[in-house]
Amino acid sequence: MTLGLFMHCMNSSLNLSFQYAMSYIPHCRDAMNLIKDFINFVRDSPKRLAWFATFQHHDTGALRPLCPTGWTMRVSAVKSILDNYSELLALLQDVSDTDRSDAGYIASGFLKQPPTF
Repeated sequence: MTLGLFMHCMNSSLNLSFQYAMSYIPHCRDAMNLIKDFINFVRDSPKRLAWFATFQHHDTGALRPLCPTGWTMRVSAVKSILDNYSELLALLQDVSDTDRSDAGYIASGFLKQPPTF
């Protein structure tokens, strides 16, 4: 077995073990689900993504997708939420106040989550 293949197997095993452990820690599981939902809410709509860009500072990065299988991708997604936290809250408040579609109600629900998050 080559070193590269061995490292890939070890990384995969570590990732699966980590995912399994996180699924049994309610605070971690809920936080990761909330992060995934935040990111998907913004990224799944071109309108909300453009709206979010108006709140962003030029030095903060884009929201990164939350990859369910790669730990390093999860880290970058969490970091993107932390880097854009105040901008995300501003977007959610604006969507909640002005959008009368389902998105406005979803944004309102998200606004209730961060204090517990």
